[in-house]
Amino acid sequence: MEHFLVDTNIIVDILRGYKPSAELVEALGEVNLSVVSYYELLQGVENIKEQKELILFLDNYPIIYLSEVISRNALSLVTKYNLSHNVQYADALVASMCLEHGLTLCTRNIKHFKGINGLKLYDL
Repeated sequence: MEHFLVDTNIIVDILRGYKPSAELVEALGEVNLSVVSYYELLQGVENIKEQKELILFLDNYPIIYLSEVISRNALSLVTKYNLSHNVQYADALVASMCLEHGLTLCTRNIKHFKGINGLKLYDL
């Protein structure tokens, strides 16, 4: 059975009521969220009410946290792919989490991750 990590853009879609993303996540079954996405989503709230609602929503997803191995692998990905593919640190952390845990990344930003060897991508 394939396991997935959903990128921030998919969660933003769901929060904005975009049905295809919500239907996709529901169809995939168990999906995970990276702590990087959690940070990014928290930074987008404008008040305490939104923050509380977001946290309640995000509690539905298992969170993948950073480890030393993930951090080191992300550093290697940035070193290897930044100049050729413009891989940024947050995307490298997400990719590294997927690689470390054997997860397929579900994203609408394939271009941010294309070319990373071994990374499995699911494009919405």
